[in-house]
Amino acid sequence: MTGFDDGKDDGALRTIGEVSDALGIKPHVLRYWEAQFPLLKPLKRSGGRRYYRTAD
Repeated sequence: MTGFDDGKDDGALRTIGEVSDALGIKPHVLRYWEAQFPLLKPLKRSGGRRYYRTAD
């Protein structure tokens, strides 16, 4: 991911909402992409919350 201007460190984890806002898409689109593209694998924590790394 590039182009974040949210004050977080480049290595910080970001939520699906933060990533979708930065990309200008809805969160359900990211969830669809996860199902279609195996390389897109965000960390999933308790309750199934997704956290995206820069590499994702």
